Parts: sequence; C-alpha cells; structure tokens
Amino acid sequence: YLWSNGESSEDLINISSGLYTVTVSNNLNETDTISIYLADDGELVETDFINANDPRGLDKFGSNGVSMHKRWAIVGTPSQDYDLLCETPLGSSGAAYLYYKQDGGDWKFKQKLVANPRTSFARFGHDVAIYNNIAVVGAHEENVTDTSGMTKSDAGAVYVFEKDSNDAWHQVE
Repeated sequence: YLWSNGESSEDLINISSGLYTVTVSNNLNETDTISIYLADDGELVETDFINANDPRGLDKFGSNGVSMHKRWAIVGTPSQDYDLLCETPLGSSGAAYLYYKQDGGDWKFKQKLVANPRTSFARFGHDVAIYNNIAVVGAHEENVTDTSGMTKSDAGAVYVFEKDSNDAWHQVE
C-alpha cells in the first residue's frame, strides 16, 4: 500500500477529511490505484478511478506527478518502460498519460506521452503540470549534454507539450 500522504500501511488512522489516493501492489508486481474522499463525518467515498491504459508492474503510475486543470488531467509514470505503441522497452524511460473529464463525469484516456528522444532511466513523468493548452513533464534523471559537449549525469530535463485544435498533444521543446 502506498498512500498519497506517504503512508504505507493498509489502514490510515487519525487523518483529517480530504482526498486520498492509494496504490496497491500484489506479489506479481501488479498495481491498482483508487481515490477515496474522507468526508467530515468519517464516511469514505470513492470519487473517480484512473489507471494507465497499458499498465505494467512497478510503473509507479501517479506516484510523483498528477496535475489537473479544468477538464484535463496528466498523470506521470516515471518507471514506465515502453514507447507509444508498447513495443520497445527502455528501462524506466517514463511516460505521462492525459485524460479528459467528459460531461457525464467519467475520465477518458486521451493520449500517452513519451520523451523524444527517449532515454533509459530518465524517469520522464516524475513531475507533471498542465494548464490550458500546455503540459510540461519532468525527467529528473535525464542525462544532459552541456554547451561544451560534456554529459552531465542525472541533470534533468523538462519537456513541453502543446495541445492542437484536435485535442492531440505534441512535444514542442
């Protein structure tokens, strides 16, 4: 169990009202995530449920980065290994997933984002943010080459994506 407040026990005690997310893993490294709202009267209410459309064990979906603006949500998955088509693994290159909240209140998966180019252990998706038509995704362990040509290990990078008129997101920087 891994709760959004950092606790790792099955049960939370002495907590205040609010929204909590828990990720549960089994012995096969399969994970599931659920959000729960604790009302002032102590009643637990499941709010919404979002998961990756291509989940794999130990992807760490939502473990570090979740951001919402208006009807859009972006969820980081820093340990995701696979490309857009789920064909080519590259260890912990990372990914981010975009969702849109429909009129009925359900969240619909819209698009998976990966860095271009992808690099192993960059942990793309460690941090995410979204505002209007711009999404940014951090890769905090990305190796970066400086102006003198020297590679700086784990220097980190931020990727910028922009939404077009068809609701498709494209990397711009």
